Amino acid sequence: MRVVFLLASVALVSAGIHPRPPLPSGWVDSEVLALPTSPLKFTLVLRENQQGIEQIKRDALELSDPRSGRYGQYLSGDEINKITAPTPEAVAIAADWLSASLPAESIQQLSNRFVVTCSLPQAEALFATSFGLVQNPSTRQVVLRAGDYQLPEEVEVVTAAVFGLHGLPLPPRRQATVSAQPVDVTPSVLTKFYGIAGVTPQSGTANSQAVAEFQGQYMNSSDL
Repeated sequence: MRVVFLLASVALVSAGIHPRPPLPSGWVDSEVLALPTSPLKFTLVLRENQQGIEQIKRDALELSDPRSGRYGQYLSGDEINKITAPTPEAVAIAADWLSASLPAESIQQLSNRFVVTCSLPQAEALFATSFGLVQNPSTRQVVLRAGDYQLPEEVEVVTAAVFGLHGLPLPPRRQATVSAQPVDVTPSVLTKFYGIAGVTPQSGTANSQAVAEFQGQYMNSSDL
């Protein structure tokens, strides 16, 4: 029995079969809602170049070694992406597979992935699967989700992940409200709120720690 199970597992991997994960708590299959007619979008991410990964490991050790002449000369994000980019052969395999079933205008090729927009029947034929709707009655979310899907063996070897077939969204979050006028936080306010007493504020060059506060300002990822 164990041998049969192992052989079946190997067959699934070599054929690139990806079973549909079970639904988490709160989600159920919907047999009432009609399938959408709008285009389906998914992303095929290719595996990184393994030789490039090994080079990055070697570089990380060398650039972190004070005895190295390259110490501290860390690579930029663009340099890392270039070193670990999928091989031209991997890109060609994925591109040929997609273009054999889909028109060129449906396929957008980026650095390490393909973003594809196609009809539901086209996606079902491409992945040898069928789609259905799942819903979360509590959050009122409805998602189009694939069943078990399959990748050709040669495509499976060069693929890291396919996004847009099995994923589910996070629960919606209530939008935080921000006051138009920030609270006026002054030393006297802090002293009263925290009951500070017996302390005489002093300033000087011996200070080793400082605290800054920016009222009404928040983190913006574009500033990083």
